[in-house]
Amino acid sequence: MSKRIYTTALTIAAATGLAAFANQKVSADDNNQANLSQQVNDANQQVTAKKAELDAANQALQAAGVAYNQAKADVETATKNVQQQQQASNDAETALKTAQSNYDAAQQKVDQLTADLDKVKQAADFYTDAEKQQINDSNATYTRLAEKTESLRNNIYAVQPQQKADGTFVPGQLTDEAMQNAIDWLNYYRTMFGLSTVTSDANLANEDQTTAAVEGAIYAMTHTLKDDETKPANVSNSDWDKAANGAGNSNLYQTGGYAYALQYTMRGWLLDDSNAMAGFRPAMVGHRQTMLNPSSTAVGFGTASGMTALQMNHDASMQMSKDSKTIISFPAANLFPASLANGSDVCWSVDFGYGLGYKISNKQEELAVTIQNTTTGQTLNVDNDKIYDTSWYSRNGYSSVAFNFDKKKIDVKANNAYKVTVKTSKGDYSYNFKLYDDSKQLPTADDIQKAEQNIDAAKADQSAKNVQLNTAIANSLSEKENLKVANGELARKQTVLLVCQ
Repeated sequence: MSKRIYTTALTIAAATGLAAFANQKVSADDNNQANLSQQVNDANQQVTAKKAELDAANQALQAAGVAYNQAKADVETATKNVQQQQQASNDAETALKTAQSNYDAAQQKVDQLTADLDKVKQAADFYTDAEKQQINDSNATYTRLAEKTESLRNNIYAVQPQQKADGTFVPGQLTDEAMQNAIDWLNYYRTMFGLSTVTSDANLANEDQTTAAVEGAIYAMTHTLKDDETKPANVSNSDWDKAANGAGNSNLYQTGGYAYALQYTMRGWLLDDSNAMAGFRPAMVGHRQTMLNPSSTAVGFGTASGMTALQMNHDASMQMSKDSKTIISFPAANLFPASLANGSDVCWSVDFGYGLGYKISNKQEELAVTIQNTTTGQTLNVDNDKIYDTSWYSRNGYSSVAFNFDKKKIDVKANNAYKVTVKTSKGDYSYNFKLYDDSKQLPTADDIQKAEQNIDAAKADQSAKNVQLNTAIANSLSEKENLKVANGELARKQTVLLVCQ
């Protein structure tokens, strides 16, 4: 359009110039007046026509400018619309992702609650009613004893073990509550094996408190105190003799002097997985055998800084009564806590007693133990070099065996049943047991009903989240379509703008 106007303007200028020249010629040459007048008229007419054309071109240019500005404004408006629609689409996509995440979380919650309920039902169905009651009673006892131990945290001594300013050595004395809590923990474990409970013996308690205080004071742990250590000057001969006798007849644990010693030393002796005498194969589970002496009726217990001691009556030389025919197995027959059966250094064991006729071979290569998980069908033959003759510390040196194995080779966990078979001269001896979760109570019918209600609530929430997800999907698709339309409109407006240029 601008080029056209420029050309027209040049034409007008040329015609105007021609008309002026013609007028000059008329003045100079009258003979050619008629001819030149005609030329002037023609030029003037041409000028007039071109002026009209120029006016039209200017009007067209103005119209084109208006159209261009409008097209440019339309492009800007369309661009803003695309940007707004892009943001709306992005927001819709974000909302969709949030809705999807919420739905997935709701689904996971339903799946987890369902899986948990399945486990609960499996556990509930795995045990008889009598077994459930026994498990729940045992777990309740554990909780009660642990709470009592915690309450005694800073108050276990009636007389504090100490060395007075004048150098006098004082062994100390536990409070009646602390002593009873320690005995209760011992009885908690003995009950698992069907053994009778024991009570505290004042003389044994005094002897073991002296043992713990003396060995704690000299930072020693030994069953042969007089052979291994020198009597400190501030310990009387009487206390030294008492400590030595207690050391030779007691379980020892190199920690003590605080409330948790009442609890965890008993567990430690039962597991016997940190036995300082483990290098002596017959003593692999000697502490366990001592605390599970079926002939014992009374015990002594003492603890002081750095040491704890436990002495059972009827356990001189750590041997037991010949008339005991109780077979003591670990894990115990019938029911046993799963947490006690695990641990890479925890040996399982069977102590056959004296009068039942079971005797293991005295040849290592003939020792054999098989473990079966009757729930999963797994069977494990224990490696021969992991089977230990522990008869030295059994009842009068009669047959007992301990064995360890890789707990990763066979499932050792709650809600599983097992069969252990030991080869003896009398034939194979087998016993069965179930492991249970001792960290919580078994579910009741009310617990199961509540779990089912929780699942129903979770499913309702999942359904609501599904509606939100579907709405978000539809909104996202709609916004994407709107964006597509906006982009199309922008492209059309850009094309118009190009034409206007």
